[in-house]
Amino acid sequence: MPTLGIQVPVNPCTSCLTSTTGTTILHYKWAASGNQHSVDDPPPAGALVRGVYVIPVSNSGVIITNIELTHGGWSDLIVKPSSSGSGYFYPTYQLPNTLWNGQLVTEGEWFALLRYSGVQSNYELKLDVGIKWEVPATPPPPPPPTQPVGEFEIMRLTGQVQSYAYDPNNESRTVEGRIVWNPPYANGASEAYVSFSHARPSLNARLGIQGNHAYDISDDYQVPVDSPIADGVTRSFRMYAKSSDGKETTLRGSPKTRCFLPNADRTSVGPCDGTLLRRTDGRLYVIAGGAPFLFANDAEAQSLGYDLSKVQVDNEGFHAFAANWRLRDGTLVRFGGSDARYVAVGGGLFWAPDPTSWDDYLNAVGKSDANVMRLPRAYMPKSTPAPTVGTAVNELGKNALWVYQGGGRFWVPDPASWSAYGQATGMTDVRTLPAGSLSNVIVDVNGVDQVQARDDLSPRDGTAVNEVGKEGIWVYQGGGRFWAPNPSSWAAYGQATGVTSVKAIPFGSLSAMLVDASDGSQQYKLREDTRPRDGTLVREVNNTGILVYQGGGNFVFPDMTEFNLWPDPRPVLLIPDGSLSTLLVGDTNYQDVPQVRDDLPADGTLLRERTGTQVYQVLGQHKYPATGYDPAQVKLVPNGSIQRVPNG
Repeated sequence: MPTLGIQVPVNPCTSCLTSTTGTTILHYKWAASGNQHSVDDPPPAGALVRGVYVIPVSNSGVIITNIELTHGGWSDLIVKPSSSGSGYFYPTYQLPNTLWNGQLVTEGEWFALLRYSGVQSNYELKLDVGIKWEVPATPPPPPPPTQPVGEFEIMRLTGQVQSYAYDPNNESRTVEGRIVWNPPYANGASEAYVSFSHARPSLNARLGIQGNHAYDISDDYQVPVDSPIADGVTRSFRMYAKSSDGKETTLRGSPKTRCFLPNADRTSVGPCDGTLLRRTDGRLYVIAGGAPFLFANDAEAQSLGYDLSKVQVDNEGFHAFAANWRLRDGTLVRFGGSDARYVAVGGGLFWAPDPTSWDDYLNAVGKSDANVMRLPRAYMPKSTPAPTVGTAVNELGKNALWVYQGGGRFWVPDPASWSAYGQATGMTDVRTLPAGSLSNVIVDVNGVDQVQARDDLSPRDGTAVNEVGKEGIWVYQGGGRFWAPNPSSWAAYGQATGVTSVKAIPFGSLSAMLVDASDGSQQYKLREDTRPRDGTLVREVNNTGILVYQGGGNFVFPDMTEFNLWPDPRPVLLIPDGSLSTLLVGDTNYQDVPQVRDDLPADGTLLRERTGTQVYQVLGQHKYPATGYDPAQVKLVPNGSIQRVPNG
């Protein structure tokens, strides 16, 4: 709720006065439907303040902390908790020693600042302030102000500052000032000198002044992520302005309490983890790992242990600005209703499968359960959350290194491969994961925790990869990879799809990988991800034939009529020309050897043509009539395509 300021107008009908004293009423209203203010019975020119009082507040839905009134550079609390601890104290009579006695009623605005600890969505608060005034027989001229007029208006959630200060007696003078913070930065700095010399035409138009009197850090300026301000420490910031005689005045709006950290992508700063913010539409959210997470309602936030008395109002639309940020590396999270604990790395989430794994990880990184962010259940992953950027990881207590590219995971087979990869990409940092977190993950299935095998070996569709030190380029589609056999094939694919970026992966990582054995050891295994998932539809760039993969084998649609009758329509994924005929296979030294690619279904696959009745089972790359099978396991292929598999 912003500060409301009222400029009291001069009553032009001075001849209508029957006395030289009177009362002017200021009306303030804060409400969900909009803020309002008005003035009743303005005084004549020259009217001086002789008393200030408050008409009892009308309040619905606001938990008041206090209300501060400011005029002519002086401020006082006009509504505050009573000394008895029950209710509020309101000055309801003329104060003989009010701060504003002797000031002109019409000299500057009367600012009312509401502070509160809670607000309902349909709130409405009305405050009426009475100003008793008197017109002297010969009104004296207003005394010249001895201090600057200004305000510490905004310190944004992204670190930018907006403020102003000017000298009412000399608008051509540039006011100097400083901003002070506590506690100091790690380098010992605790203040910075500022000059209120920035141009802001809207400020001049609002105040009716000339010159440049703002100190603004513009919205398009990004506070550097290595700035001392972005260290996760909560600080109080105050802004001061100097008068012409060198005396300092604290600007209205001071202090402001803020805490900043770099966001996950290290492109700018934002609020610290755990910061509670309320959008202008009333929705509440929390910052975790540099990203915003919306609660369903306030009750959900309270159930997760958040203190609603610490909610800040987000008037800047920070939630929309930060909506696409990913979690900062190393962020620890839990989701409502689940005991599963995760660590965020590279934009992915990794689950610690047991208490020992979790405790060992916390000890290794120097954190505790107190660092775990509790997030709404709605954000619990529905499928394997894998990193989407180049990230190297290894499980605590294991030697194996893995590199993520395009959401897929590639094993680094030896130190030489890792060294060459680092030289080619500049990547040297390895993120530690809880032991066992590369094997399984807990995801949300209709509100229930479910353990699933971690299926993040193959990158997302359209990802192109190349092993460091080799020429071969592979394109992943549907979880399978297809080799571009020559430069013209790759060029045609890039022209058709717009994909020109190739992700570097470690030498030898397409040949082999490590898997966890039942005894907890890791065993060497050939990497088998050349064939897409069942139901994947592919077409070579310059070939009209469309194929569907079932059981690891591909089957061609004889014509578009058959394709249009296919019961499982999906997008047709483009693959490089020639990639259905040839592939590269790594030998024991991880060197590539070209081979004929003839994707036939795996042994045990049950097949039936779309309108056929005969079911076949594949054994030894031949098909045999099947009996005693599970109908649910039968995979459909296009009519006329099953003859691709020889009869047994």
